[in-house]
Amino acid sequence: MADPRVGPPRAGIGLADVVRRFGPQYTAQYGERMMPSQEKALSDIAACCTPALGGRLYRCDDCDETFWRYHCCRNRACPKCHAGQTQQWLQERQAELLPCAYFHAVVTVPKELRAAFRRDQKLLYGLLMRVSAGAVTELCAELDLVHVVDPMQTETVTPKQTYYRLHGTTGSRHVHTDDELRRLHDLVDGRPSPYVMFNNLPRVGDAERFLALLAGTGG
Repeated sequence: MADPRVGPPRAGIGLADVVRRFGPQYTAQYGERMMPSQEKALSDIAACCTPALGGRLYRCDDCDETFWRYHCCRNRACPKCHAGQTQQWLQERQAELLPCAYFHAVVTVPKELRAAFRRDQKLLYGLLMRVSAGAVTELCAELDLVHVVDPMQTETVTPKQTYYRLHGTTGSRHVHTDDELRRLHDLVDGRPSPYVMFNNLPRVGDAERFLALLAGTGG
């Protein structure tokens, strides 16, 4: 039987290798500042695909050779577990980009407030997001900008200028339900010159159903 302590050969150095080598030193130096979720991420990444998480023994039907495949940690911070999902997410977001210039706004926290934010993340980060949304609202009003959103996921900060771009809540092949289309109808009803775009080819049917709903012949 194959030795469960010996896994299949790997090429290159991964994040888990770095965590296993330097994680104890990092934790010893910064452990008091780390959150439980961060400590768990380091622990999970170090144990990912190792005997620590157990595994399954496989046997080749042709040569009878046996080998182990160890279980993954499934931590959202682990690139080994979620690299494919991350790449798919990036491709879907790139497909949503409009053919225009984009500006990436980053909201930061002053050094003096970092300790307070670590102690009460839910309250203070929620407050930070509300304040940031207020700043975006003021900027849009000052520069006559339109906040383009998917109303199934985000509320617009420029409701008087309605521009909805629907991406699908479950991915690029999402089919909007009748309830979602009725909700969209209620959002645009009475708005001056609303613009609605169903993004990606799979949503042609959604757009046709929505037009029928607007005309009073659907839903």
